Amino acid sequence: METLTAVAAVVIGWFLNEATFWLRSRGQRLESIGRLLSELLEIRHRIVTFELLTNELRRRVVLTAPQTALFKSVLDKLFPPDPKLPERYEAAIEALAGLQPLLAFEFRSKEQLPRLLATLRATQVSVAETPNAGLNLFVEAETFLYGEGVKTIENAIRVLAIRHGIVTAVRISRLLARKPEFPSSATEYIDRVVAAARAMESAASPNPSSEGPAAHGASS
Repeated sequence: METLTAVAAVVIGWFLNEATFWLRSRGQRLESIGRLLSELLEIRHRIVTFELLTNELRRRVVLTAPQTALFKSVLDKLFPPDPKLPERYEAAIEALAGLQPLLAFEFRSKEQLPRLLATLRATQVSVAETPNAGLNLFVEAETFLYGEGVKTIENAIRVLAIRHGIVTAVRISRLLARKPEFPSSATEYIDRVVAAARAMESAASPNPSSEGPAAHGASS
């Protein structure tokens, strides 16, 4: 009887130890996945909002390809990427790699997308200054990289959300399905910028009615 009791105690102790280890590992895994998921959501938010802002301006003003490139380049300078994001992303990857190395490997380097898009936009500005330098090729490259990049980021977000849990997966699915909306406050700001730009352009352009008589008088 004492032998059975001792064996049972050992078995129960082993199960409790394994359960504790599993719960601790699961908590660490969920924490690592949550951190990585948060960084990917931040990356998606930046590139989608950036494109949304550009499209909103195009809806109000007809922009040439060089003007669009210059506008995007200015936006990159006004709203630079978070300089600490790559460091946080890499730390999240390293934490996940200790628990799920294959999953961590799949998500490496995805934080580079905003930097690559910014590099393409800067290149467009320099190319636009040179006639016949192939600006359209760089514009098409940015459009392709943006479209494929957003799909890749969103697929990665969905995978991580499922790994994190059913509640997170449902919330993320709703978030990604929702059409991005431009904030009304930002819309009002763009309207003021466009109105100011048009006023400046109108003031700088010559007025035919005022120049006509003067030019006629000078000729006579």
